[in-house]
Amino acid sequence: MWQISCDESRVDGCKFMLFGALSIPAYAQASFDQADRNFRHATNNDLAHFKWVKAASNKKLPDYLALVDLFFNQGAFFKCLIVEKSKVDYARYHKRDHELGFYKFYFLLLSRLVKFNLEYFVRVHRRSDKNRARLIDLQAATNNWCRKTAGKHITPVRSLEGAEFTKHTELQIVDVLLGAVGYHWERMHLKQDASKPKIAICKSICTRLNKASLEFQSEWQQTKFNIWKWEPR
Repeated sequence: MWQISCDESRVDGCKFMLFGALSIPAYAQASFDQADRNFRHATNNDLAHFKWVKAASNKKLPDYLALVDLFFNQGAFFKCLIVEKSKVDYARYHKRDHELGFYKFYFLLLSRLVKFNLEYFVRVHRRSDKNRARLIDLQAATNNWCRKTAGKHITPVRSLEGAEFTKHTELQIVDVLLGAVGYHWERMHLKQDASKPKIAICKSICTRLNKASLEFQSEWQQTKFNIWKWEPR
């Protein structure tokens, strides 16, 4: 069973909001888990958790760079959905419900990730939602879309649940990668007071991707690190 870990970034106060997913195939899970244990031991961070908002530390920079290496050295895949918030019509398409619109973008991300012949366990960074059935609805909507598109009764998303950020390195990787992508898309790295450690993390990711910037959009076949900017129809 594949594992997908999801998080979001820059929901408030920014031009863009980002949704990200880290996918780990069943065949790569054991290797990832061992590499994660090695990473935690090597960085003496058994209990620490990594977040983009905490990445502005020169002392912790080597650990964040090691986290980036953990992702790129393993058989994991990252997909980022970028939404320009000014283009979202909540009144017309989301019943003026921002939380509903938020989860529709999660659905958009997940429905384009799952393959009909596979099974998935999905964890989403736990939020304090007004509607406590959001995750149940998200799982149902994704499976229903898969059935309609495939033309047969399938249930690719076998489980979807909220998860504590501090307990899963996968969620922390998503947070840091999303933070780096958002840093470039918002042009934060160009500001006079830009964080040098965050600039270094972004540069490390760019080097791995052979890109000058993280402000780009991917071709669909680019699966290791894929950035997709949503445009309304």
